[in-house]
Amino acid sequence: WGPLRGRSGYARAGRGLLAGAAAAGVTVRDTPADAAEPDIDVVHVPRNAHLEAALWVVHHLPRAPDGTDYWREPAVAAGVPVVGAACFECDLLPEGWVEAAESVAEVWVPTAFNLRTFAAAGVDPDRLHAIPYPVDTDVFAPDGRERAAGAPVTFCSVFEWTWRKGWDVLLRAWAREFDGSEDVRLRLLTYRGAGALGDGDIVDQATRCIRAAGSDLDTVADIELILDPLSEDGLIELYRSADAFVLPTRGEGAGMPVIEAMACGTPAIATGWGGHEELMDPELSFPVEVETLVEAAPELVLDNPLYRGLRLAEPDEMSLRRALRSVAEDPAAARRRAARGRTVVEERFSIPSAGRALADRVDALTAPPRSR
Repeated sequence: WGPLRGRSGYARAGRGLLAGAAAAGVTVRDTPADAAEPDIDVVHVPRNAHLEAALWVVHHLPRAPDGTDYWREPAVAAGVPVVGAACFECDLLPEGWVEAAESVAEVWVPTAFNLRTFAAAGVDPDRLHAIPYPVDTDVFAPDGRERAAGAPVTFCSVFEWTWRKGWDVLLRAWAREFDGSEDVRLRLLTYRGAGALGDGDIVDQATRCIRAAGSDLDTVADIELILDPLSEDGLIELYRSADAFVLPTRGEGAGMPVIEAMACGTPAIATGWGGHEELMDPELSFPVEVETLVEAAPELVLDNPLYRGLRLAEPDEMSLRRALRSVAEDPAAARRRAARGRTVVEERFSIPSAGRALADRVDALTAPPRSR
């Protein structure tokens, strides 16, 4: 149970987990908790309509800012083991999440980062298990990837226009590292959700950020804002056509765009902290150093009170600039690094790998007790 039919990160991850269950032969009854969006298909796993539930998986925030307990209530009513599945992008957890974790049989998180942060917050490590949010590596793949002759060195990014994603860090670094005389461009697929506080629209805020960095639109290297949604095919083409993906995020629970880009064979530049951190190895990608951990900005807390009092990473601007310059100077070397990254994504974040991890936990939770 959880979001499955929409465009949220939880819905995308939920569809991936269903695909993993199908790959592992686990029989699932999917129960969407969100409204259907056009052009989004849910993987319906083959199931026996008369089969009684042996296990509930509640893939949702444990507790909402309004106090709704999404894990505790099913755990009381289900009559079978209930798993709470979630992720979070801070160093610790919001108020009430540890208590919610105590009400379920065990907790599934997608990354080693969340194994660490949930345990640091007080969740029993023995009840924490990593079930990765998978990428379909047959679809998000390097096939057809080729660089157009004469094209500028191209960087792309995919994110919601909110402080947590570090768009301000990216634009400052870009404006200070490249000017209009260099044959480079930055393509940003973004949208303004509830978290985009501040005066003006995306273009206004981006312009002010660039000017504050000591540049302006006439002298900065090319920046293209893509403000309309792309289809999955369009998203894959964006990844494949770039010489590198870049995201100096302040925090990710899973970091799906980073993983998707790497699955497409695109070199990834991203903060070496958060859900994607196990992929931020200099042999595989271009990790951006963390300057320090900072308390969630007031505008982020105003948008979502779950972040109150919690810390995220502040990426180091000079480290980001060095990574951008490295790719700009030698795109071919970056692609060789990305090929190794693609292999690791296949091993750890593919649908089959997620399915195996999920099936192991289902077996452990539903196996009949051994007789003495």
